[in-house]
Amino acid sequence: MKWKVAIAGAWAYHHRSEAVYDRIIHQEGYTVSLIKEQISTEFFLIPEWIPERNGEEKQLNRVIDDKFGTRIIFEKVGKRERDFFIQLNAISYPNRKSGQF
Repeated sequence: MKWKVAIAGAWAYHHRSEAVYDRIIHQEGYTVSLIKEQISTEFFLIPEWIPERNGEEKQLNRVIDDKFGTRIIFEKVGKRERDFFIQLNAISYPNRKSGQF
């Protein structure tokens, strides 16, 4: 009976979402092809988010969009001399049944 539990545990570990996603990205048993590129999103900067001093950064970590199995996060905004920069992060959570990510 213990070996059945061990086999079930190994199967669950191998087929967890993170492991499947990792195998897809590294194309281990999967073929990856580009369906659509340059998907746009729109968001607005609130003046309070932009730092006033040179070299200052503000951590925001706000979800600005969620589409096509990807969550787009506005992580931070910073000021450099006369301009500012933003840092975005796209976190994919593929739907295993759709076959797309």
